[in-house]
Amino acid sequence: MTSIEENIKLIEERVDASARKTGRSRSDIMIVAVSKTVDAARIAEARRAGIRDFGENRVQEYLKKRDILGEGYNWHIIGPLQSNKVKYVTDGRVSLLHSLDRLTIAQELNRQCEKNGTELNVLVQLNIANEPTKSGVYEEDLERFLEQLSEMRSIHVKGLMAIPPPARNA
Repeated sequence: MTSIEENIKLIEERVDASARKTGRSRSDIMIVAVSKTVDAARIAEARRAGIRDFGENRVQEYLKKRDILGEGYNWHIIGPLQSNKVKYVTDGRVSLLHSLDRLTIAQELNRQCEKNGTELNVLVQLNIANEPTKSGVYEEDLERFLEQLSEMRSIHVKGLMAIPPPARNA
């Protein structure tokens, strides 16, 4: 067994135990392997070991790896999306965009999806600490943002994503 296989087995065991402990079904939990800085050969090895979902924070890396690896992978875009990269994630091959944080990006995603005849599942990124240097929708703007997204036929909100500020030592 390779170290990747061993690591995946350990992660699966921990997720299974956590699911049982909290009364959740294991099938409700998705493991997304963050593949940034990892070459295509190692991603393929993780796929052979049972991982299907891979997250990239750079669209260029996603495109390169997607083209090398072909079908059988669920790709997630996990970083902030620049407006000039929207057209690359609206081709129907991105499983989930984890970081929708601006109306202008949402509008362009919707426009490109409609043009391509595709749809896109998204998580809205919430800025829970109201940090002006961080991406995300502020909590007080969330309801209006979700209302605006609900009017877009090709964008489907699947949930929220938030990155908390670092914990302070007590």
